[in-house]
Amino acid sequence: MLRAARACIRLGWPLFVQSYTEGGLQEATTFIGQIETSLGEVTRGLLCLRTGAPSGTVVIEISGPAGLRTAEILARAGLLPDTVTILTGGGGGYLLYAHPGVFVPSGANLLGPGVHVQADGGHIQLPPSRNRNNGFQLKWTSGKPQRPSTPLHPRILSALRDQALAA
Repeated sequence: MLRAARACIRLGWPLFVQSYTEGGLQEATTFIGQIETSLGEVTRGLLCLRTGAPSGTVVIEISGPAGLRTAEILARAGLLPDTVTILTGGGGGYLLYAHPGVFVPSGANLLGPGVHVQADGGHIQLPPSRNRNNGFQLKWTSGKPQRPSTPLHPRILSALRDQALAA
């Protein structure tokens, strides 16, 4: 877990360690000493990335059968370009895109049933954490963490920005 944290911090990503009951965005840091201490204090902690502008990421989360169906529709429409991906088990995953430099909201089902967005104010679990629902050990499809360079599709960004403005 510490090796994974070091690799992510080298990318400039603010991380935190979350137990099954606590830990959060306020604790996100790029200081490896704090992460090392947290890993020592939290048994079976989850390594988490603060998404949004601080890490330069917008994550589209595919969750469950409904998410797979919705993602298939979005992909067929060309709205989910290839990008850095984390497998979360059960067919789901995280698609990491480059943050556009403007506010992007986080929320459940923002792009349809089972397709959530983790961006400004959000977070995701990182490998080698285990999925809380199915015990699957998260995995990078590339085998290692890497900063996403693929931008969000303009129609996806526009839809998310419209939702943020309406809120």
